[in-house]
Amino acid sequence: MKNFYLVITCLVLSVATRAQNIIFSDPMLKSWLLATSTSSTGTVFARDLNDNLFAVDADGDGEISIAEAQQVSYFRLSCSSCLNEYKLTSLDGIENFSNLKTLIVDSNLLTSVDLSELHNLETLYIFNNSLTTFDCNGLTALKNLSIGGNELVDLDFSQSPQLVQLDVSLNLLTSLDAQSLQNLVNLNVSHNHLSTLNLGSLPSLWTLYCNDNQLTAIDFSNTPLIDDVRCMNNQLSVLDFSDSSQLTTLICSNNLLTHLYLKNGGFQNFVEIDGNPTLRYICVDEAENIPFEADNLQYFADLNGYVNCVINSYCAFTPGGNTYQVNGEARLDSGFNGCDDSDMLSPIVFNVSNGENAATFFFSANAPFSISLPEGLHTIAPILANPNYYSVFPTSVVADFPTQGNEVQQNFCITPNGNHIDVESVVIPVGIARPGFDATYKIIYRNNGTVATNGEIQFTFNDDLMDLVSTSSAVVSATANQLVFAYNDLQPFQQRDITLVFNINTPMESLPVNAGDDLGYGSIIFPLSEDENPHDNFGDLKQRVVASLDPNDKTCLEGDVVASEMIAEYVHYMIRFENTGTANAQNIVVKDMIDATKFDIATLVPINGSHPFETRISSGNKVEFIFENIELPFEDANNDGYVAFKIKTLPTLAVGDTFSNSASIYFDYNFPVVTNTATTTIQQLQVSDFDFSTYFTLYPNPVANVLNVKSSDEADITSVSIFNDLGQIVLTAVDFSEASAIDVSQLKTGTYFIRVFSSKGSAISQFIKK
Repeated sequence: MKNFYLVITCLVLSVATRAQNIIFSDPMLKSWLLATSTSSTGTVFARDLNDNLFAVDADGDGEISIAEAQQVSYFRLSCSSCLNEYKLTSLDGIENFSNLKTLIVDSNLLTSVDLSELHNLETLYIFNNSLTTFDCNGLTALKNLSIGGNELVDLDFSQSPQLVQLDVSLNLLTSLDAQSLQNLVNLNVSHNHLSTLNLGSLPSLWTLYCNDNQLTAIDFSNTPLIDDVRCMNNQLSVLDFSDSSQLTTLICSNNLLTHLYLKNGGFQNFVEIDGNPTLRYICVDEAENIPFEADNLQYFADLNGYVNCVINSYCAFTPGGNTYQVNGEARLDSGFNGCDDSDMLSPIVFNVSNGENAATFFFSANAPFSISLPEGLHTIAPILANPNYYSVFPTSVVADFPTQGNEVQQNFCITPNGNHIDVESVVIPVGIARPGFDATYKIIYRNNGTVATNGEIQFTFNDDLMDLVSTSSAVVSATANQLVFAYNDLQPFQQRDITLVFNINTPMESLPVNAGDDLGYGSIIFPLSEDENPHDNFGDLKQRVVASLDPNDKTCLEGDVVASEMIAEYVHYMIRFENTGTANAQNIVVKDMIDATKFDIATLVPINGSHPFETRISSGNKVEFIFENIELPFEDANNDGYVAFKIKTLPTLAVGDTFSNSASIYFDYNFPVVTNTATTTIQQLQVSDFDFSTYFTLYPNPVANVLNVKSSDEADITSVSIFNDLGQIVLTAVDFSEASAIDVSQLKTGTYFIRVFSSKGSAISQFIKK
């Protein structure tokens, strides 16, 4: 009986021992496990729980027990050089390796795997097999997965949000959704059949390799750390890295790119764009923010023969990358008791400097101001057009981003320094003058002083050469060649305008107008006697008649010849643009590189525009008038726009010098349209005491009895009007000959103004009656 129980006990122990040994469906897996040792570091090796090389079959019995399997933390079988008979076809039994953290079984013949029991697995390299499906369920610790070189057509990683590295290259995938992989740093999906790739919001994504697919679009708007993108050989038409300030490497060769957006505040030091013959626009950072970026890309564009590719920074009008805001209001302290919400908003100009670069921003009185700035320490200082009239507090502020957060709120209070009367008028042509057609003009008038002002505006024109059609403001009085308008309660910094329409004579009329003729217009805003800067009360326009339309041009409103008195004084420019395309122009930028050897850039003042615009000065002499989101139509009836500004010439100019100016007009992402160059010559006119136009001489001045007005051979004087400093006409003379005299002996002693009307237009000057 005892012998019987002994036999039974031995049989039970034998069965239990065999039950603890793992049965592998693929004998090659067992063979490779048995081949591990403390010195094997080639095709196959394993590491224990202390990361030491070891033999998995610790007891040398030729079997792999569950206990022995649980000692394995790392197993590698890289069979790239193995014959097929030695390659794995199944991983059945691997579920017993419950402490396995790294499994590398590349270059085998696996068609399917079940790893759902390997809850501690962190790294899995199973590339270059024959897998048609793969399931991540149960792999809750998996961080690094390389499953490329298989035959996978679909993958779901929604159960593996902990993944950091993912390589699914060289498969048959047609779409991939990676948006659940919030910890993902590196993603390789190259050499698939992908038509869609959903990155979603991946805050840690650093590299993306997606070469050789069929992708038409990739959204990088929520991948802020992306550094390296390789996306060659796809069908991408647009790549937008505006939110990718960390991007340094981009290889996007051989696509269908038309637009590439790289304005992001970062420097892309390696970019390959070859094989994109349809590329027509690259947006880059401003040169002062990211030096050489535009030059580098222009070099590669030229190298690849992209003659139709435009490179500039006008895809957006804030600095690239992370931006911060300085917001606030400028108010006019009209009650001399400090600024509060009851005081009216005031226009303001700021100079912003970071110690290396500086820019000037202009803001109107229509709304609070907002300045977008990149990271760094910035000094913001308000600029007053006339510091004698006003003071401002604070005189400057410092914004340190991001130390002070994302936004700095700062208001400015502008206080008048006493009572100052200073009004200004300018005449601008809204369009061109063509024989037989209507021509539109604006009188723009502004209060530069510190007190509200009332008065009149006189507008002069040659009534023989045109007929008045309409005015936007009521005419108080009208005489031949002159209209008078009244204005009331013009507040400090306030600007208004009056629109006038005239029909220009045809070449067939008794007093014909032909292409090439000059038409003259003038404005005077009163009061004059109290005005502290009467020079800018007078607005003169000389406009050349044209036969056809040049839709994008630049004009000096003072004409192509000015007297020496204009040295160190304001000249006015008008830039016109027209959308001649086939779709609305969303954004338009007029860029003007001011000649710093002829003009004082610090005196530039924007006057008026056809649409709301922003003015910026940067790089020392670059002026940009930015018309953002204006959607300028392309229909002929309303596809025009303009901007007008004034700027002083330098006092170093002399008679015989010329000053020239042109502009580049950017319509959305197209090549700039470069205007004509408006060139003006300073000439010494034939005047003894006081020069006031190219064609007329006034003498003597001061005068006691007889004032002489002489015209050149080119201009026939039709009439002369003399008025006092209240704008009242005190004397009119008509039927002038080539040299005529006016008896002024009956006028009271004082200052008077004379307006001459002629075949060349009108001109105004000043004289003193003794």
